[in-house]
Amino acid sequence: MRILVVEDDAGVRDTLCDLLGAAGHDVTAATGFAEALALLHRRQWDAMLADLNLPGGSGLDLAATARARGLGAIICSGHPTSIAAMQAQGLAHLVKPFSAEALEQALRAVTRRD
Repeated sequence: MRILVVEDDAGVRDTLCDLLGAAGHDVTAATGFAEALALLHRRQWDAMLADLNLPGGSGLDLAATARARGLGAIICSGHPTSIAAMQAQGLAHLVKPFSAEALEQALRAVTRRD
């Protein structure tokens, strides 16, 4: 899968990219909202994994853009209290920290792949 990872924390971003790359995915990383938005419009993706709170905007807004383009979107947050907002929008979400298995399950769910 071609996956856009949007995460402002370098350590988390690198770990996610390493995990996804090791699983055989084509991964591109963005560090903030504006960069991710430009990448969403510039290339075809299968899925986007975005942090909830990003420099310049919200992962929720990115997810809305991604979904409007037919792209599977997963929001990640280290704040369990934000789950209600994601559920209200029907978004797939993961609470940090999460396992590689949970990540792959979420990706399969949003891309409808087994």
